[in-house]
Order: sequence, then C-alpha cells, then structure tokens
Amino acid sequence: MKNDIEIRLANLNDLDCLWTLEKDTFDPFKYHILSRRQFRYLLTKGNADILVASHDRTILGAAILFYRKTSSLGRLYSIAVHPNSQKQSIGHLLFYNLEKTMKKKDLKGFLCEFRQDQNWLSNFYTKLGCKMIAILPNYYPDGMSGVKMQKLFEKE
Repeated sequence: MKNDIEIRLANLNDLDCLWTLEKDTFDPFKYHILSRRQFRYLLTKGNADILVASHDRTILGAAILFYRKTSSLGRLYSIAVHPNSQKQSIGHLLFYNLEKTMKKKDLKGFLCEFRQDQNWLSNFYTKLGCKMIAILPNYYPDGMSGVKMQKLFEKE
C-alpha cells in the first residue's frame, strides 16, 4: 500500500476529514487539539502548510507545518496518522515530504515538540537528525512535560 499513498497539500475540501483525523488520533486530555475553526483558518489564511497522505481518496494522515516570515525555522506542529493506518510508514512519508516543503521555502530547519513520555518519538526524531534543545515543564493539558527538538538542514 505504501506505493499507493498520495502526499499532497490539503485544501478546504479536506476540512472535515482533517478535523475527524485530529479527534480520532489525539486524546484531548493529553494533547492540545485543533478545532475545526482553527483548521479552516490554517487552510485559508494561516502561515501553515498541511500535507495529507491519502489512499483511494481517504485521508490516512496529515502533517502540519507552521512558519513565520520573521524566522528561518519552521515549526512541525504535528504528524497525525489514523490509528487504523499506523505502522505503515505513513508518518515517515509525511515527514520526508514536509522536509522537502520546508527546503523549498528556504527554511534552515525546524523545531518540534512532543510528550516526554513518548520515547519512540524521541528515537524517531533523533534518527531523522533532530537534536534535543529543551525540556518544557507542564507543557501538555495533563501536566506532562514536553521535549523540544531542532533539526538544521545541511547546506546543499
């Protein structure tokens, strides 16, 4: 199935699917969940790119990148893969395509945060070249600390 997955920029037609994916993937007691209204803003006016991974017109995952005109670093806000589609390298595909998007925007790298109790994410980002730069105490709704990582792109 990996070869059949399309990665593309999200558009307003994806709004309901993105919001459903967010609710199906993230526990609101543990994560800051984007609302439908926030997704609409990001898709129409926000300084953001949302990539979706789809198969047969069904969205299996999404990655959200924030950026500012005043910064050379993007912020990888989230990578969400529907629970029924996990362990199929969809997160990797989204990450690699998002990295290409960042480079096309001439960003020098990105920042990301994740829950300190998610060691597998620490391993995932470390393998992709990220370095830990901070611990963020009491960062998530349930009081869990966050880990902030950074990746700087190599000059080509």
